[in-house]
Amino acid sequence: MSEITLTKEQKNVINFDGSLVAIAKPGSGKTTVLSRLIKRKLPDLPSHQGVIAISYTNKASDELKKRSTSGGIDIKASFFGTIDKFCDSEIIIPFLPHLWGRPEKEITVTKISDLSEDEQEAFSGITENTVSLDQLEEHLGAIRSWFKKGVLFLETNGALAQYTIENSPACQRYLKTRYTHIIVDEYQDSGLEQHELFLKLQSFGLTAIAVGDPDQSIFGFSNKDPKYLLNLPKKEEFTTFPITKNHRSHPSIINYSLRFLDERAELIETDETRMFHKHCAGNTASISAWIDARIPQLVEKYDVEKFSEISILVRGGGTGREINSSLLSKHRYFDTHPLENHLSLWAKIFAALLSYRYNDNDTAQDIVENSGTRISVSEVRKVKTQIRKVRGIADDELCEQLVEIAQALLPKAISEEAVRLLSESDPATLPEFFKAAEDEEIQIMSLHKAKGLEFDIVFHLDLHEWVLPAKRPGPGNDWDNPEYPTLEQDANLHYVGITRARKACFLCTADRRVNSYGEARQAQPSEFLSISKIGKLRIEI
Repeated sequence: MSEITLTKEQKNVINFDGSLVAIAKPGSGKTTVLSRLIKRKLPDLPSHQGVIAISYTNKASDELKKRSTSGGIDIKASFFGTIDKFCDSEIIIPFLPHLWGRPEKEITVTKISDLSEDEQEAFSGITENTVSLDQLEEHLGAIRSWFKKGVLFLETNGALAQYTIENSPACQRYLKTRYTHIIVDEYQDSGLEQHELFLKLQSFGLTAIAVGDPDQSIFGFSNKDPKYLLNLPKKEEFTTFPITKNHRSHPSIINYSLRFLDERAELIETDETRMFHKHCAGNTASISAWIDARIPQLVEKYDVEKFSEISILVRGGGTGREINSSLLSKHRYFDTHPLENHLSLWAKIFAALLSYRYNDNDTAQDIVENSGTRISVSEVRKVKTQIRKVRGIADDELCEQLVEIAQALLPKAISEEAVRLLSESDPATLPEFFKAAEDEEIQIMSLHKAKGLEFDIVFHLDLHEWVLPAKRPGPGNDWDNPEYPTLEQDANLHYVGITRARKACFLCTADRRVNSYGEARQAQPSEFLSISKIGKLRIEI
C-alpha cells in the first residue's frame, strides 16, 4: 500500500504521537499502519532505545518486523515477538535470578498440566490456562523451586513477569530506559496478565498502542477476552481511532459480514453478489466433489492466478481430514505437528529448522535470533553454517543434524521428549506440516489457523447445526432447549471465515455430517445462515 493510497483514518493513527487504541476491521491494512507508525518512530530514537512490538504469532511478528525495517530502517534496540517471548526474554530470565538465584540449567517452558499427578499436587487450585498474581503468590514456593531447576510454566508466565517487575527495581529501570513504546497487535486476544502488563508499561512512561477488533476475538477457550480492548477507550490516557475501510474484500462480501454482525448495518453499493450458499446432497465427500468440479470455472471467472489463493476453511480437524482424503484437486492440508505444540526450547528450534528446510524465505539468522541463544559471535557463524546445510541434507541424517544445532544453540535446554518427537517423525510426511503451500495447491486449514490470512476464494465448511455455533442439550439433557456455550466466539469465528475472502466466498453445507465421536448424523444448516434475513445477501446455488 503506497503512501498515496493511505486513507485519512490510517494516517490519523500513523501520525499520532500519544497512547492510542485503534479498532481495525478486517482488511483495513492494520499491518501497514503499524509498520508505518514504527518506521516513523525509529529514526528519532538513539541506538540504545527501541519499541516493543507484540504480535499474536511468530509469523505475524516476523512480517511486522520485515515491513517496519524495510528500506534500511535501523531496528535500534527494539523487540519484535509474542507476549510470552517478551515476558521470558526481557523480564523473567534476565531479572528473576536477581530475586531467586540463577537456575541450574537453561530455562525451558512447560505446562503444569503436563507434570505428573504427584508433581501437580503443589499447584492444587490452579485449573485455568493462565494464573493471576494472587494465585501465583499462593504457589510461589513451588514455582520458585521449579524455576531453580530451569522450568517455567506457561500458565504462570504473565503473572510471573508482573511479579518480577514489581519486585525488581533493576527490571523497572531497564524497561523505562530501553523502550519508548509498547505496541500490541490483535489486542482482542489479550488475557488479563497481558492487559495488566501493557498498562504497567504505560504507567512507566511508555507510549502505549493497542490495535484490534472485538469482532475477531476467537480464542476465548484460552482465557482471551475482547473486554480488555473495549476497556481501554474508557481511560483518559488513550485516544481512540477507527480504521474501518476494508481494502481486501468485494463489497458484497463486506455487506454480508457487516449484516451478520448487525442487521442495521449500512450496505455498500454493489451490482454483483459474490456470497454464495451451496447445499450438497450427501456428506463432506460430496462437498469435495462439488468443489473439484467448480474449481476450473471459478479460477477463470475470478481471475485467480494461483491455486494457493483458494482456501477451504473448517471448524475442526475431523472435517479437515475428510476433505484432505476426498479432494482430488492438488491441495495442502495444514495440520499441526506435535513439535509445534511442545513447549520446550528445543522443540521450537526443531520446528524452526524444519520450516527452514522446506521454505526458501526463512533465514539462518532468524533461527539464531529467535532461539534466545547467548553464544559468541564466532560460534554463531559456525552454527549458521550448520543451519544452511539443513536444506541439502539427506532424510536419514536430518534428525542428527537438527539435534547438533540445538545442542550448539542451547546446550543446557536438552529436551529428550522433543528429540523423541523429532526422531519418530516420518521424514516423508514432514513437508505436509512445515512446507508452505505451492502455487498449484489449494489450502485446507482450520478457521483459527486462517486468522490473519486472506485468499481470493474461500469455501467455508462446517456450517451445520450443533457444529457452528456449537451447542449442547440444556439442563437435564433437554435436547429441545439447547444451550450455546460459545455463541459469541463462534459468531466471531464465522465472521473471520467470511472476511478471509477477497473475491468470492462459498458457504457449504450437506445432508450428513460426522459428529465428534466419528458417527454419521443427519445435518441441518447452521443458525448463522438464517440470522437477520441474511439470506437475501447471498445467492443459493
